[in-house]
Amino acid sequence: MSIGTLSWLNHNHLVASIGGVIIEGMFLVVNGRKIFRLFKE
Repeated sequence: MSIGTLSWLNHNHLVASIGGVIIEGMFLVVNGRKIFRLFKE
């Protein structure tokens, strides 16, 4: 899932879509934090 998010983040950056970059960046942060918390338990 993170690879897909990174791919979309890269795509949005290449086409200069500011909103897409922000949304995908938020998905990456939220999912990363959740994965970290799950492994921490």
